[in-house]
Amino acid sequence: MNFHQRMLGLLLSLGLILLSPPGSGAASEAALKETINSIRRNYNISAAGYLVVTNRSVHAIETLGTTDRTGHVPYRPDHLIRIGSITKTCTALATSVLAEQNILRLDQTVAEFLPYPPFDNPWATTNPVRIEQLLEHTAGLHDLSKKEFAFNRPVDLATAFAVDPRSRRIAWPPGLHSSYSNSGAGILSAVIEAVTGAHFADLVRETIFEPLNMASATFVLNTDDRERLATGYDRDGRTPIPYWHTLYPAFGGISVSVRDMIPFVQLFLNRGAINGHSLLTREGVTRMEHPSSTLAARAGLSYGYGLGLYQFQHGRVSFYGHGGDADGYLSFFAYSPQLQRGYFVVINAFVTEALTEMRMAIQDELVGSQALVKNEGATLSASQLELLSGEYLAVTKRFAGGSDRDRITLSADGGSLYTSASNGTRHALIAEGPWLFRRAGESVATTAFIPCSDRIFLQGGVGNFEKRLAPGQHTLACERLSAQAVSTQRTPVPPIPQ
Repeated sequence: MNFHQRMLGLLLSLGLILLSPPGSGAASEAALKETINSIRRNYNISAAGYLVVTNRSVHAIETLGTTDRTGHVPYRPDHLIRIGSITKTCTALATSVLAEQNILRLDQTVAEFLPYPPFDNPWATTNPVRIEQLLEHTAGLHDLSKKEFAFNRPVDLATAFAVDPRSRRIAWPPGLHSSYSNSGAGILSAVIEAVTGAHFADLVRETIFEPLNMASATFVLNTDDRERLATGYDRDGRTPIPYWHTLYPAFGGISVSVRDMIPFVQLFLNRGAINGHSLLTREGVTRMEHPSSTLAARAGLSYGYGLGLYQFQHGRVSFYGHGGDADGYLSFFAYSPQLQRGYFVVINAFVTEALTEMRMAIQDELVGSQALVKNEGATLSASQLELLSGEYLAVTKRFAGGSDRDRITLSADGGSLYTSASNGTRHALIAEGPWLFRRAGESVATTAFIPCSDRIFLQGGVGNFEKRLAPGQHTLACERLSAQAVSTQRTPVPPIPQ
C-alpha cells in the first residue's frame, strides 16, 4: 500500500473526507438521462429538456424526444420553449438591478410612480402597496379573474388593466400575508415603464438577457421564433394548445432555449456574477431569496417567497427557484448554494405529475448523500401547547369568489404539536423556538406563529391562517412585534385592522 492509499484510508476512518459530488460520474449522468426519458415516454410527452450545472461548469444538458407529435424534428437545445412564471424571476431580477442602481427602492409605494394606480386599495392611507409587496405577493391581491386568464391577444398595459378592473380590488391589508397573484407583476411592469421610460420587454432584454448572453430569450415571437418553438400540448400529451398570450408579459411571457438557461441558473450560484461581471451584488441575491414583507418574515422566519424566488427543501437541503406554467408547457429551475449545483427542466405538455417526477429525480441526484441530520426540536411548555392549539381559519384566498374558508386544526399530543387539515392529513410541527417550527424532513423553520393582541396568525408552508383568542385572553401586542422589526432593521409591521 503506497502513501496516498494509506492517507486515504486514514481520512476515511476519521470521517474527514467528503464523498464525491453528486452526479459527478458519466454513469450517473447516463442513468439520470434514462430516468428522465422514461418519465417522458410514460406520460406520452413529445419533448423534455433539462440541464444540470455547477457555478462554473455544465454537468449535463439534454433534450429528448421531438418538438411535436409528428416526430419529424428532434428536440434540440436551441429550440424555444415557454417558461411561464419563471418570467417572474426575471422581472424580480430586473427590479433588483434597478434598485441597486438607485433608480427605485423596493420599499417605495406604487403611488409614488403611478398617480392613479391600477388597483383599488381600501387601506391606502395606512397600508399602501409597495414594490417589494408586488414581488413577494403580499399586496393583498387576488389572482387574475377567468376573464383575464382567457384574454388571448397582445395588448398594451392600459388595455390590459381595462379587461377586468374589479379583479384588482385589494382584498386584505397589504404587507401581511403572501398569496400568489399574477396581477402584481403586471402592476410592477407599469411602475418600471414609468420610472425608466422604457418598454418593459426592452428593459428586461437590456438588463438581463444581453448581459447573460441569453440571445434566444424573448417576450415576442417573430416568424423565425415560431418555427423554433416546440408545440405545447394538453394533459393527454396529444391535444395541441394554441400559443396563448399572457395578459401581462411580466408574469409569464418569456420563451427561451434550454441552452440559454445555463447562464441564468449559474448567475444565482455565483451570487450575482457571470463571466467576471457582476449583474447583482451578493446582498442583492440574498435579498431575492428571502421574504421581508410578511408578518412571519418580520417575526424572524426567513423561509418563503422572496423576490421572484422561493425556498424549498429536498433531503433537508435548501433550494431556491421557481416553477413555470405556460399553456402547454411546464418548467422549473432551482439551485442550492450549499451544493453549488442547480438545474432547469421543461416539458411541452401540461402534465404536472411528469414534471414533478423529473424534478424529484434530478434533486435526488444532486442531493445524493449530502442530506443533513437535524437535531430534535425544542421542548414546548404545556401552556404554550395549549395557546397554539385550536382551530385556525384562512385569512387569504388566491382566487376571488366562493364563501368557504379553509381551516386547519392544531392539537397537542404527547408534548408535540400536530396540524390536521380538512382532508384528514396530520403532520407534526417540530419547534425551533416558541414561535418558529418545521416539519419532519426539514432542516430549517418553515412555519411561524405570530401572536398579535387577540389573535395568533399562522404563516408559512401551510398557508395563512388566524386563531381568534377567547375574550380576555391576550398575547404579545403587535406594537412589540413592530418594535422587534425595527431593532432587526426590518420594515415595521403595518397596522392590522380589527
